[in-house]
Amino acid sequence: MNIPELYFLKEEYDRDRLVKFVYWLGEFLGELVEESQKGRDTKLFDPELPDELRKAIVQAWEEIRKREVIEKAANIQADVPRQVLEDCGLTGSQLSLKMQAIRWICVRFSRSPSGGLLRRVLTAIDNLLGSLAHGNVIAESLKEFKEVLEALAHDH
Repeated sequence: MNIPELYFLKEEYDRDRLVKFVYWLGEFLGELVEESQKGRDTKLFDPELPDELRKAIVQAWEEIRKREVIEKAANIQADVPRQVLEDCGLTGSQLSLKMQAIRWICVRFSRSPSGGLLRRVLTAIDNLLGSLAHGNVIAESLKEFKEVLEALAHDH
């Protein structure tokens, strides 16, 4: 599995990094959906996932894409007042810490993909996504979809 380039880290301004993070997250989740469909050939998801569950993953992802959840979540972040971002730990050093943790675990994951490291990547993402979802129903739906994929990750 390829991890999309972590282009959100290249942005200078916190708000731009958040918007790009949301788009990156959409790409990453799309890669995970594709990986979940590989059946016994995946190292990341439980090979015993029933076909109806694999189908449900694809259908839920298609619904998220059709409803333009990624785009809406990114646009909402562009409109959030700075004070709210600060209160949620989405600026400055707190944001940098969350993003650098995602980067570090993604690098490890890309070298040796496994279900265990996937869970760590998703947990690191959750630290940032949880703050984004605070009071944001659209981002909350992304968080919940990510949590389902995390629950289905292989244990090794």
